[in-house]
Amino acid sequence: MLRVLNIRTAVPMKKPLEALVAKKLRCSRSDISRLIIVRRSIDARRKPRIYFVFTVDVEFVDESRVWKRCRDNKDVRQLAESSAPDIRPGTQPLTHRPIVIGTGPSGLAAALALAEHGYAPIVFERGCDVDTRTKDVEDFWRGGPFKASSNVQFGEGGAGTFSDGKLTTRVNHPLLRRILQTFVDAGAPEDILYAYNPHVGTDVLRRVVKNMRHTIEAQGGEVRFSSCVTAIHRDDSGRITSVTVNGCDEYPAELVVMGIGHSARDTYYMLHDQGITLEKKPFAVGVRIEHSQDVIDRAQYGCPAADLGLEPADYALVYHSPEGRSCYSFCMCPGRVVVGASSEEGLVVTSGRSLYRRDSGLGIS
Repeated sequence: MLRVLNIRTAVPMKKPLEALVAKKLRCSRSDISRLIIVRRSIDARRKPRIYFVFTVDVEFVDESRVWKRCRDNKDVRQLAESSAPDIRPGTQPLTHRPIVIGTGPSGLAAALALAEHGYAPIVFERGCDVDTRTKDVEDFWRGGPFKASSNVQFGEGGAGTFSDGKLTTRVNHPLLRRILQTFVDAGAPEDILYAYNPHVGTDVLRRVVKNMRHTIEAQGGEVRFSSCVTAIHRDDSGRITSVTVNGCDEYPAELVVMGIGHSARDTYYMLHDQGITLEKKPFAVGVRIEHSQDVIDRAQYGCPAADLGLEPADYALVYHSPEGRSCYSFCMCPGRVVVGASSEEGLVVTSGRSLYRRDSGLGIS
């Protein structure tokens, strides 16, 4: 397989990507047996001319013949055969089914991995399923009652369910594409596999997290809502023996995966009181900036994004201080709106959310 970089074409595209690749490699389109888009970015430095820039992986009917012709091209690389790293199962049999706490991103990922490897996990989520939760949250936004266990922070999908569904990360890892593919398999748009800033939106994400839950259940796992883990029990050696749910129901366990997010303060207090070591992590300082989407589009593209058939434009700002600390714009998501995101009675929290189409008319960073 060959990786081809810097395939540039004006927006909107007038030729199919296969034709552009064939031209760059000086081969026929019939020589190409498979094409995978690795990355697609937008170059708007020469407004009003806007360009797509693609990186693609290409399989050929006869790769050696094509490689001989383009091996001196700095934009073409031959990829070595390699398989993505797999999750290695443990060697010690479990007496009881593993328990996962929380159905946010980390809890769902852990439960999916355990289910795929045949461990049939039990997942406890203090909040409600996404359909019930959506009704509760929308009622709250219309002035209805606040529900301590069914809100923007707690429930199926975690806080991200009512955020932006952004799938960006500042790290690089060979498993990242597999994670994105998991989202696609659950109903997310395929373009998240190669978009520069992949995004699914809260409307699509609700369907995605529900489908992930169905996958876990189809593979033998269980997801139990309105089930808050209130105690974790250990023996004299410190090994976990069981967990208590809702203060009354006890479940035997020897493996517990916690994906409880940042708002489950009562759970953190419970862990601390039981002598379980908690390690703090550093936090970043960010800034929020609000513009109309039209301002951002014109600054980046020179015209409304819709005129070019593009998604709304975005941007990022970063400041590096001489003292070594940095400040940057965070949660950039075009078309975002600010919403109430309280998780405790009397506590004021705001967040932002956007739909897949990002068509609210606002842009918030």
